[in-house]
Amino acid sequence: RFYKVNLMTPFFNPGPIEHPKIPIFLAGVNSRMCVLAGELCDGLHIHPLHTVRYVKERILSSVREGLAKSGRSRGQLQLAASVFVATGKNQAELRRAREECRRQVAFYASTRTYRGVLELHGWGDACDRLHTKSVSGDWDRMSQEVSDEMLREFVLEGLWEELPGLLRDRYEGVLDRVRLYTPFDGSAGWAGLARDFKKGSAQT
Repeated sequence: RFYKVNLMTPFFNPGPIEHPKIPIFLAGVNSRMCVLAGELCDGLHIHPLHTVRYVKERILSSVREGLAKSGRSRGQLQLAASVFVATGKNQAELRRAREECRRQVAFYASTRTYRGVLELHGWGDACDRLHTKSVSGDWDRMSQEVSDEMLREFVLEGLWEELPGLLRDRYEGVLDRVRLYTPFDGSAGWAGLARDFKKGSAQT
């Protein structure tokens, strides 16, 4: 059922807001949500469990289908994503961050709704094994199912100072906005990363 609220008494009416045009984003992984975002929304939030290939081959094709339904262009829809990032100021920190990301990827990849992302790369069986381990409570060994090859596709890896270039190389022309998903304490590196991004923007 769908409802439309058309009763607003003066007592509860706050009046017009300063910015009435609030962008509406949907979160999506599979085709139907991406089509809907393309047809009706201002943006699409892509799940962190994604690969560039999945975005290009599956998400963008669904988004374009939705855009065509409403007669809109790609420039009228923002694509945003949280990006798994393994980083640190040295190789030891990088190795620790990589394993944290491996555990996080294992957790998300155990969700059967996201099987299509893995299936595109031939990893559908890994999703099945991860799901079995998750329902049996075998959380500690789930990361063993995430290979280094899988990690390279799902996780952007590099030292803090390398991230601006790595993000541009992977996502420029694919996404409009990125948010770094760091399943570890990365607070010590944020200020320097922001400076490096600004420096890079000034040079381009």
